[in-house]
Amino acid sequence: MTSKLPAVLVRLLAALGVEHRYVLINGLGVILARGVGSGLILLITVLLMRTLGAENYGRFAFFLSVAFLAVLFGGMGVPVAANCLLPRYRQKGPAHRRSQFFLVGLVAVFFGSLAAGLISVTIVRLIHGGTAMIPFPLWAAAAYITATALCNFLAPACRAMDMPTTAALVDNIYPRVIILAGMGVLTAGGYQLDLDSLLILWVIGGYGAVAIAIFSLARRTELSLRIPRQLRFRQLRVWLSLSTTMMVTPMFYFVLSETDILCLGFFSTPTDVGVYNVARRLAELMQFAYVSVNTLLLPRIAAAHGERDRQRMQSIIDTMNVVVLVPAGACSIALVGFGPQVLSLFGSSFVSGYVVVLMLVVPRFIDLLLGPASEVLMMTGDQKLVARVNIVAGVANLGLNLLLVPFWGAVGAATATAVTMISWKTYLFVLCRRRTGVQTSLATRLRALFFNLSGARRAQA
Repeated sequence: MTSKLPAVLVRLLAALGVEHRYVLINGLGVILARGVGSGLILLITVLLMRTLGAENYGRFAFFLSVAFLAVLFGGMGVPVAANCLLPRYRQKGPAHRRSQFFLVGLVAVFFGSLAAGLISVTIVRLIHGGTAMIPFPLWAAAAYITATALCNFLAPACRAMDMPTTAALVDNIYPRVIILAGMGVLTAGGYQLDLDSLLILWVIGGYGAVAIAIFSLARRTELSLRIPRQLRFRQLRVWLSLSTTMMVTPMFYFVLSETDILCLGFFSTPTDVGVYNVARRLAELMQFAYVSVNTLLLPRIAAAHGERDRQRMQSIIDTMNVVVLVPAGACSIALVGFGPQVLSLFGSSFVSGYVVVLMLVVPRFIDLLLGPASEVLMMTGDQKLVARVNIVAGVANLGLNLLLVPFWGAVGAATATAVTMISWKTYLFVLCRRRTGVQTSLATRLRALFFNLSGARRAQA
């Protein structure tokens, strides 16, 4: 296989020092799945905009943000803990602990997200004085939230069991293909799509992906879905303590990515929410490779840290950065150059979101340039430190949104996000460098990689 690769790619992978078979087979497959998934969600968004209009789409986007909040709280950090614990139990044992954690996590995520979903939707309706912003049946809203929460747990479980492609398909492809197929069937049958029927399609897509993931995991001999031996309460407390600590980081990402939508929903109109959400989703296209490679290689960073192999950790981080920054740079150039044309696909009223796209592209590129500092700190045992930093940054982001959105609307939300993201990532980059000794930014590693690349070229010669 190596002999068929372009010589430049072989030398680059040799310079990075990571086994390129793993990166090429799994990494490129995951990135491809993520890219196709991003394309599918854009297609679905265009169809929704053409079908619902900006106002109803804004209501749907607002509900998805509320659902995301319920998924994070209801999941109690268990999906994040799965990225850390399942690889550890695979490597060091005991074997039965894998099955115990998986089954306990499955039950906890379902019932936790169910309770959080019912509570969050009820609170929003009380604040808004009715169903104006969330006009769905309560059972359908709860069903969507539980399906999404289970997918969020099963995807990292698949990655931890060395099934990264399956995880990427569960995360990005299966639900969206089912949704598109359902929309096609309803449209062909002459049925007029409305908010209720669309949410039911989202529920079917989510539980379809859940069923596929569980079936795939059940085929693995390493993970038994039968009731394992008796579980001690002390072990449950250990898991709960770890997962709730790790929950702070995804909660911060929620605050960073969804507070703007929630504040616009409370202080502005559904149309503004729809326009801002489209602009935000376009800016997030820069990160599709980051999310894919990040979830693929995080367990390997944790394993390298457990082996006290700093050189391997650094090579994994370098690989992540190279694979991430190339598509991110291309995407940012495309958004800056052709943003108005892309926005016009959703409708002429969305071209006004170009300013917001520009304001969100810059901080996201800086975030990617500084590398996976937060994730490295979490995988090396500093999750409590990261949690404290994230709490401070989350409170600052919330305060800025509450201060700016009522006066400046979407521009205020984008400003709050940009200021918080750049400040937060810069501080974590410095902190990671001091605590771990590894460099998470490719910009600070260019010289070392250049010498490694030159050495690999001389060795091949």
